[in-house]
Amino acid sequence: PQDNFHIECVQTYSKGFVIAGDNGTIMIFEKSEDAKNPYQQIAKLPQSEKKDKGEYPELQAGLMASRIRCMTLSSTDDCIIFTTENNQIMKVNVNVEKPLDDSKYEYLIYPFHSRAIQGMDVCIKKNLIATCSIDKTVRIWNNTNPPTLEICEVFHDEAYSVAFHPSGFHLIVGFTDRIRMMNVLQKSLKSYHVIPIKGCRELRFSNGGHLFACASQSNINVYKFYTGENTPDMIYKAHLGPVRCLHWLDDDSGFISGGWDGNVFTWKL
Repeated sequence: PQDNFHIECVQTYSKGFVIAGDNGTIMIFEKSEDAKNPYQQIAKLPQSEKKDKGEYPELQAGLMASRIRCMTLSSTDDCIIFTTENNQIMKVNVNVEKPLDDSKYEYLIYPFHSRAIQGMDVCIKKNLIATCSIDKTVRIWNNTNPPTLEICEVFHDEAYSVAFHPSGFHLIVGFTDRIRMMNVLQKSLKSYHVIPIKGCRELRFSNGGHLFACASQSNINVYKFYTGENTPDMIYKAHLGPVRCLHWLDDDSGFISGGWDGNVFTWKL
């Protein structure tokens, strides 16, 4: 079809075949009467001048840079469903009779994380779930039936941990170089305070939401959420290896921590 185009999958249909591969590209070929060129290209998707960025333009840009891994065509030859190497399931409606009509890529369900999910937390008072990933996105899902993606925020750094405030109005996210405290808006996340702790792998709000604990290697720091205060008596050191889990007591009088050193500690504030 063109130089340096890697064909990953082929699917036949009633009048020819469809190929897909690099850069989210799909090409449709139809049988012709020309003996020297028995099949001719009649469409190429997506059309560069009609690319629809959709609701999440950053994710669509990543999709266009991703290779299509497998593809299938509906029995009526009017819909192509395909998967990409960045772990998305997509669909595109096509008309093989008029293949040059505007056809746009859509998520079959919703945008999945493209790489490993590192952190997840559930809001106590709202039907919301927060996830973060090394794909540099933080997402909030509405746990309805079916679930829906409410917010997808793209950052410059990988996210390792996330904690949802009980009210559902705030998030704390641990990135490679810092911890960000953020407000949850209608369709976005707004950062309002930064804590200079690198590579935080575990974050946990207290049940009342007035405190939160964050693990920095073998140390645990407890902050007052509404003031951002972290006094020397709220730094806990005993683990010999990285802290991997935190759990607050029911009355918020303390918390339990577990680490890679095989130790479990109960701390009283």
